Amino acid sequence: MRISGWRRLSDRVLLEFMEEPPKTEPILFAPDCRIKVTVFVPGPVAGPLAQRVASAMIETAAAVCAFGLGRSVELPTTIGFPVRDAQAASVSVLRWDPSIRGLARDGVSLDVFGDLSILGGVDALLRGRAAFITLHEALAQTNADVATILYVAAIEALITPSQPWGRERMTKRFVEAVLSLCEPAVDAALAHQNVEQAFQHRKRGGVQRQRQDLRGRIYALRSRPSHMGVEPSRGGTLIGLLGDDHSMRLAILSDLSRAALLGYLTAPRSFLTGHPAVGPKPEEGSPSLERGRFRSAPRRFLICLARRLAGRPIRAGRQSAPPDTEPGRGG
Repeated sequence: MRISGWRRLSDRVLLEFMEEPPKTEPILFAPDCRIKVTVFVPGPVAGPLAQRVASAMIETAAAVCAFGLGRSVELPTTIGFPVRDAQAASVSVLRWDPSIRGLARDGVSLDVFGDLSILGGVDALLRGRAAFITLHEALAQTNADVATILYVAAIEALITPSQPWGRERMTKRFVEAVLSLCEPAVDAALAHQNVEQAFQHRKRGGVQRQRQDLRGRIYALRSRPSHMGVEPSRGGTLIGLLGDDHSMRLAILSDLSRAALLGYLTAPRSFLTGHPAVGPKPEEGSPSLERGRFRSAPRRFLICLARRLAGRPIRAGRQSAPPDTEPGRGG
């Protein structure tokens, strides 16, 4: 993806894309691009708080630019903050210039500071920012397992609530949310000729089952290295990664996570899977919760039997007749 000229992210960030001329011919890859970023930080004076806000905005803008370009962006080692008065006067004019267009990808606005916050509020802005930054980190990875974790985590950043019940039914929430956010991308992944080799699984059954199996397999590939550590990726080099079968997996996951983020930017939404008020209610006869532990009918029977063999009294409600008497008759 090639971008040149001025772009904006609401009235808070101005971006100037400048492509550097290629050094050799023919041009096999997109030429290097330098991006000049100007952020407008609210605050009376330049101080420690304003500097932290400016740094966070620049990091977010870099991640958004990387998403728009489709390649990693290097952050500057130093940030010139605040700018001089002469520079501030010139960019203040451009800040309200209606001829400067917004930054978009596939026809969807990438403006997390303006458009997304208007649609979904502060919560959507924080979710979108986290997803952009996570995807940016995934682009820079050379280890397939680490990149897989980050691509899945970018989607989870969009769908996981901050409440304590957000830790419940995480796999089910992921499976349902991916289909809600980017169903065409899931079908495109299933139609990929190398999807079975990339994810090491076989497609079985109809379309619904294949969708379910693929999303579950993606989450499993994220969970394994999260708990068991990562494996080497051909020496950890970019050339080794491109020559590995895992590169196909990362290409599909990149498309899937990008489609999920674009779907969220178009229509921010919340996913209530795992919420105690909307979760499935226990059926009659299912294990009940007693004193913080699940106790089923067979478990209660074994507890009573163990107490009886040990000669210990059985609690009221579970008491049986003495061994030398019959029920209903005196001893």
